[in-house]
Amino acid sequence: MADHRTGDQRSAVAAAPAEHAIDVPWNIETGGIRPISESERHGKPSEMFWVWFAANMGITALPFGAYLVTFYSLNLTQAIFAAIIGCALSYALVGLVGIAGIRAGAPTMVVSRASFGVVGNKLPTLVSYATCIGFEILLMAIATLAFGSILSRAGLGGGDGTLAISFAIAAFITIAISLLGHATIVKMATIFTWIYGILIIPFMIFSSSQIDLHKVTTLPTGHFLGGFIGGISIVAVSRDSPDGLQRTFEQAKESTGFPFPIVSDFTLETFKAYRAFDDFEHTPLHGTFLIDGSGQVRWQNIDYQPFRDAQWLFGEAKRLLSAPAH
Repeated sequence: MADHRTGDQRSAVAAAPAEHAIDVPWNIETGGIRPISESERHGKPSEMFWVWFAANMGITALPFGAYLVTFYSLNLTQAIFAAIIGCALSYALVGLVGIAGIRAGAPTMVVSRASFGVVGNKLPTLVSYATCIGFEILLMAIATLAFGSILSRAGLGGGDGTLAISFAIAAFITIAISLLGHATIVKMATIFTWIYGILIIPFMIFSSSQIDLHKVTTLPTGHFLGGFIGGISIVAVSRDSPDGLQRTFEQAKESTGFPFPIVSDFTLETFKAYRAFDDFEHTPLHGTFLIDGSGQVRWQNIDYQPFRDAQWLFGEAKRLLSAPAH
């Protein structure tokens, strides 16, 4: 069908403001997965700061920072660099993946059908959906527990009933804001960012008394690549079956638990591969191995008795990992 509009009329339509488009604050967004025309697009990249800041400025950032020091043996400087570079690289990847959606004017998981096909696109869509659901479950659980704690401390209830009410409120707010679309999300994210930013100040003040600055600033510095990228991770391999390990984990919860992961090798294939196995007696041996980032064994101890001098091993690990591999 021919377009009988004049050039000025078409220009006026193309220049229509975003307020007359489908994404208006406090109204349900009706765009769905259809391509969004240039005349309906609005906003700018800087708006994403508020969205991502509000989504990540949470209590989960505190244990993640502690993990860098506790589980990866990073000192303060290495932990700060790891956090900054890790965030920069990860969000750069998110931005790179999102370019296709920006150019096509449609959600990225819709545009990817051009690469994978309608049927082939179901797998990456399923992975994206599962990731989103997992993230939402985590945030909903934190929000429910936090709101329930506030109500309990305010003397407005307690127990399962309070948690149920907290969950209903958190779910309603989450679903309502998401249905209202991007423009509303940006406005709410801006509000949440200021609230989180203000509340984190007294939190840091109250927590400062629990921080030992001397220990924080005197953490040992290891080899740059070994400490910065991965530190020293401990993984235990057990001959127990997965069910047996599960029972062990449940029993350990009553005491101190395990500060490192334990995996099952009830077939003893790993024991045999690392020669921690007595072929004559047909029994596994105690093996302790120091493996660098390239998979090369830099030190090992195989015996009928477990190696117990962990302090010496950590010192030897730093010495060996700082030396070039041969």
